[in-house]
Amino acid sequence: MSMPFYIASRLLGCAGLKLPGAAQSIEFQSGRSVVIDAELAEGGFSYVYQVHDTETMERLAMKKIMCQSTEQRHSVVHEMGVHKKCRHKHLMPLVDYAVVHSPLPDQSIYYLLFPLIENGSLRQYIDTYRLRNAFMPEKALLEIFHKVATAVAFLHSQQPSLVHRDIKPENVLLDHDLEPILTDFGSMIEGDLNITTRGDALKAQEMASIHSSMAYRAPELYDVATNSVLSNRTDVWSMGCLLYAMAFGYSPFECTISESGQIKFIECTYLGVLGTVKFPSKSIYSPYLTELITWMLTIDPAERPSMSDVVNRLEHKTL
Repeated sequence: MSMPFYIASRLLGCAGLKLPGAAQSIEFQSGRSVVIDAELAEGGFSYVYQVHDTETMERLAMKKIMCQSTEQRHSVVHEMGVHKKCRHKHLMPLVDYAVVHSPLPDQSIYYLLFPLIENGSLRQYIDTYRLRNAFMPEKALLEIFHKVATAVAFLHSQQPSLVHRDIKPENVLLDHDLEPILTDFGSMIEGDLNITTRGDALKAQEMASIHSSMAYRAPELYDVATNSVLSNRTDVWSMGCLLYAMAFGYSPFECTISESGQIKFIECTYLGVLGTVKFPSKSIYSPYLTELITWMLTIDPAERPSMSDVVNRLEHKTL
């Protein structure tokens, strides 16, 4: 489910959870109990609520995932494992969890507890500039991007490498100090995907269509080739789209730029992703920034930089 922990939704009364007025508590593995305060988000088989700790009164975000198959359950357990394994200040930490098993085969409900990040998403922050026809200052832009890049490089440095697969502004939350937190680990996979048959290719394409947002999806995921390898360089492409969106409001593949420099949102297409990345002819940004974006958006994944390469270039820039 690709959503930050603050978007409005409507479902609260499902699977035993009552409305906030009922003040029903949910007990977690550590013994901590929480009570629902407000509805936050929904998507697919998942729901997110704002809750508070009944003892400390700390406000938190609770993600509820309804598993209806062994595959779904394994996916949630994998997501929890990623959170536990990957401790990084710019990755969303898992605070606690609880599991409620159903009498029905393969059905269970998982509750995952996270910090509540209330300052909104990077998408919202970008939109505050768009609404004013303004641009994020390059220094501030690069500071936020650098921190997200260190988190992604950390994921890629794990053994085996962890690939996020859905990096986009909506999946980066900002705290009150504008410190970014990368979230939504439900789509993450381990290691390279070796594509040896046409069946492998079609399955990889289908999974990418489910887990990777079109405007931030690497070209090799649109038409997966047989006898190929899908690596963590797909995340690097997404990071290039993210940096472009931070600068100009949208992914380069979901906007057009007029001669006067006006940026207009359009629907993303595969042919658009294969096209040349365009920048406004008049821009407040330095050649360094546009070259960094172009470098990450190298079509051939074999020629595309690694995330550690990107972090090194960013750190060299700050010296």
